[in-house]
Amino acid sequence: MHPTKKYRNGKSEWSNQTTSSLSMGYNISTSTVQLLKAFSILVNNGRYIRPSLISQSDQSEQLFSVESCLRIKEALSYVCTQYGTGAVAFNNQFTISAKSGTTHLIENGQYTDKKHLSSFVGFFPSNDPKYICAIHIQEPLAVKTSTGKHLQHGGVSAGSAFKLFSQDLMNVTQWSKEEIKNQSKACQKMSKKTKELDQLMISFK
Repeated sequence: MHPTKKYRNGKSEWSNQTTSSLSMGYNISTSTVQLLKAFSILVNNGRYIRPSLISQSDQSEQLFSVESCLRIKEALSYVCTQYGTGAVAFNNQFTISAKSGTTHLIENGQYTDKKHLSSFVGFFPSNDPKYICAIHIQEPLAVKTSTGKHLQHGGVSAGSAFKLFSQDLMNVTQWSKEEIKNQSKACQKMSKKTKELDQLMISFK
């Protein structure tokens, strides 16, 4: 995207709202691999490790500060709590840190309210990440679930798929007794944080 370029329909790629919309993820496209790479940098505390299908790469570069990454990961750890947009992906066996996304798709050169791209990207377990997963659902049904949630929202449709995938993956992973114990402690710690958030929310009412 460039301020002087135009779309095929003749409209400019850059408008007065572009600067603000970029901060929300609009007016820019990324591939799933690019998205996973970004989360990989976050998980590795700002260190970029070149992806490899054969063996672990020893080529790395520090792109962001450790402090910034820790703050972002702390925020993402609340997404799958009852107050987060990914509450449906909550799991009481291991912790999940994630980000949901709901994008209006472009139709005839304009964003439409009728078609969406539902996304959910996260890593788990939060305290000792082993896996990063990205789920995209093209044009989920724009209906409400039995609980009143909008199915087209990333945290609902893609979040539900993420939960099933993460559970299956963790079930086939070999865990030591120490790792299972650590996961239990991490879940208890997150539960305590959520209860503290409950009290904070009550104080605002």
